[in-house]
Amino acid sequence: MAAYFLVRRENPLHSDCNAKRDWPGDTSTMAIAFDTLKFTDRLVASGVPQEQARAQALQEAWQSADIATKHDLHELRHHMDLKFTEVDAKFSEVEAKIESVKTDILKWVTGLLLAQAAVIAALVKLLS
Repeated sequence: MAAYFLVRRENPLHSDCNAKRDWPGDTSTMAIAFDTLKFTDRLVASGVPQEQARAQALQEAWQSADIATKHDLHELRHHMDLKFTEVDAKFSEVEAKIESVKTDILKWVTGLLLAQAAVIAALVKLLS
């Protein structure tokens, strides 16, 4: 029975393939299938005992596989929490600026309404 593992290898077509990946799903690597049975058969054909070949194939598959551990997930969650905290802080800054601009606009509109009322009152007094 063949066991297939998805193994991540560097993508030679990606221009920045040596960059550290920050996010899952980054295109700097590509998934390829690793056929442990085929690898085992090749080792056996070259003279390696069956059990040793099977063990080497599984070891190669596990070492090559891009498997997320609990620690990896914990780090990702921590990284995301930090990013969300930064975004929340920026939203707070934007909200504060919006409130400031809203106050300035209200001051200008109130001043213009009073000036308009004074101009209308002056025109009514002048024309009557």
